[in-house]
Amino acid sequence: MTVPILDFSRAEVVINELFDPDEYVRTEFRTRFSGQAVAFAEAISPAFARFPQFSDDGQHCVQTALVCGFVHGILDDLVTSMKLLLTGKLTASGNLLRQAIEGVCMAVMCAYQGTLSIGDKECNYWKMVEEQAKEAEGNFAARQFVKNFERLGLNMEGAEQLKSTIAMYHQHSHAGVVAMAYRMELGPNGVIYIGGHFDEAKIDGYLAELEQRIGVAKLTVQLIDFLWPSIRAVGGNSVG
Repeated sequence: MTVPILDFSRAEVVINELFDPDEYVRTEFRTRFSGQAVAFAEAISPAFARFPQFSDDGQHCVQTALVCGFVHGILDDLVTSMKLLLTGKLTASGNLLRQAIEGVCMAVMCAYQGTLSIGDKECNYWKMVEEQAKEAEGNFAARQFVKNFERLGLNMEGAEQLKSTIAMYHQHSHAGVVAMAYRMELGPNGVIYIGGHFDEAKIDGYLAELEQRIGVAKLTVQLIDFLWPSIRAVGGNSVG
């Protein structure tokens, strides 16, 4: 299916694009990748099944509420990232996946019962988040997570996968040559698109992106199970 080339110098064309459901792009993705969409749904649905009780257990104090807030954000970011990918908006989808990964890092560090090495200091990370300290901003989270990886003691199957995913999406979700390529047709015409598009030459790339999101969805289930004992322990100490 050919994507129409639009004249964005006309305001009415821009308005139409803003409200366009991109059905022609969605149809291409639905036809090619419905199996991956099902795999994503099956991977993330156990996390949604766990979350209500997990969240209830985490409402006893600021520390646990922060952890639950980050996990909720991970779920939202993953679903929205997948929706954007399936409408051909790769850069925006990648940005949200990076944010989900940052949320994973921040949830783990907030749940940690002890100090972490942040900058050149030993700090309670969750307190820094509560105080909105510069060092606790999301763009620093992945670096701090990797620095404290051994101390955090992640005995999750997907922990090493998370480290490699962090490295990949740091470069893929910022302005640069990769972001340029995401907006261009890789075929001989080299059309540059505004908004979502489907490019036959990017099939392998789309598959890799979809598998990444399926992997992070599975990791999120492991994450909740890993964090839950800490949530209950911290909450119990708070109530006591």
